Amino acid sequence: MKSLKRTIDLQDRDMGKKQHLDILRLVCLAVLILLLSTAFIGAVQGADDDDDDEVTYNDFTLGIGDRIDISNYRAELIEIQSVKDGIAVLQVSRTGGGLDEQRAFLENRANNFAGGAEKGGITLTVVDILDDESARVRIEYQESLGTPSRRASDRPVSSGDKPALTVQKSFGAQAKHRT
Repeated sequence: MKSLKRTIDLQDRDMGKKQHLDILRLVCLAVLILLLSTAFIGAVQGADDDDDDEVTYNDFTLGIGDRIDISNYRAELIEIQSVKDGIAVLQVSRTGGGLDEQRAFLENRANNFAGGAEKGGITLTVVDILDDESARVRIEYQESLGTPSRRASDRPVSSGDKPALTVQKSFGAQAKHRT
């Protein structure tokens, strides 16, 4: 009878050890699954970062009428409304339509167009108003849009900016002195 009782006790002890081993195996399996899923998610996100969707920026000094072109976007400096208050007016458009807007910009305030640089559009900021005819403008964009370029104004200089020229006729006075 004692040997039977001893055999049952040994079997109970073995069953207890077996249950502990089963629990340990399940915990290890769960940890392994979590580690693998974390590594997989990190690899997928890392692959997304390699795309040309990184946001970058360039600064341009623009005179009245000068513009910045990038992809199908165009931003033109229309006027400086106030050097003191830091207000400039820009015309922003996209070829093919969908965007044609003239907006007053406050100095050092970002303005998003077509969702902004984070969402495939552009973000413009008047960084500094240099004088009553020029300003430094920052354009933020996704690298996939290409490289922005500055275009000088193709408008003729307005009559207010041209010097006043006068022509005097003096041929008659010189002719009298020669005779």
